[in-house]
Amino acid sequence: MHFKSLCNKASANSKITLEDFLNDEIRIFLSKMNEQKILNERNLDYPQLIEKVNNYEEISKDICVLTALIAYWGESQHLSLLEKIIKRCSDPLLDSQSGIVILLELRWYPLTLLQYFAGVSAIANKNYFSLAKILNTTLNESNRNKENESLSLKLSESTSEIIKIFKQIPGHERQDTPMSEYLLALIQPYLDNLFFLGKNYEYSFDYFEIIRSLVILDSKLLNDPDWAWCPIGRFGWKFKSFNSNGNSILSKVKNEILTEKNNWLPLQTGLFGGDYNRAENAINHLESQLRGINF
Repeated sequence: MHFKSLCNKASANSKITLEDFLNDEIRIFLSKMNEQKILNERNLDYPQLIEKVNNYEEISKDICVLTALIAYWGESQHLSLLEKIIKRCSDPLLDSQSGIVILLELRWYPLTLLQYFAGVSAIANKNYFSLAKILNTTLNESNRNKENESLSLKLSESTSEIIKIFKQIPGHERQDTPMSEYLLALIQPYLDNLFFLGKNYEYSFDYFEIIRSLVILDSKLLNDPDWAWCPIGRFGWKFKSFNSNGNSILSKVKNEILTEKNNWLPLQTGLFGGDYNRAENAINHLESQLRGINF
């Protein structure tokens, strides 16, 4: 409750106290992450990889919950804090590393958790300025990432490698989108405890995944339209299952874009460069991508 009250106070002293608190939590997170730097293990089987997934979840939960609170309750003066959390938590991952690819990419999983916790929270409270900061923040430059690469783009690359782990988690073996389904179940109790979202949780989760995928696809369409793709969450099989009657959440998002045009709230906060045509192009490409997938 103390942290929430700091988010809701506009005084300079409250912002300083909040930032000091976050700095301490970021340092704790980075210290725990540093203890996980064992990157040259050989002959890892899936139970060991799943154990590493669980370890990262335990390490990340406190910073994820705090970021969710800021994303949900935060105002304009808190956007810099969201950016700081993303940049400081990702900085060590940008250092040159050698090791097994899946382990290197799995180190980004806590940032995926952080983005999901924060993004779903922002959607749940219609805090689109927070959402834009969460999706558009770029990583600091290093010799490992492209100039002005966003966290969203980097996570899309790591997800393509680590998603195979989630297919091996008991209960998710036969799911079309196992990582998405796993995250849906993992995050729900935390956000329900914080915000009492009830049935709005699943809608907010799916909506966030759609906007996230559209933002990633938009960036790739700008750079290399012939190879543009994006991660597909559980909204994908819902689109294939429910689109005949227009009831899929993806269809609802498309209707929002086409109806509201430049007044669509995500555009008003800078997503898709504030350009309606880019948003429309992205959703059309996403639908086309989904039609080519057999769920």
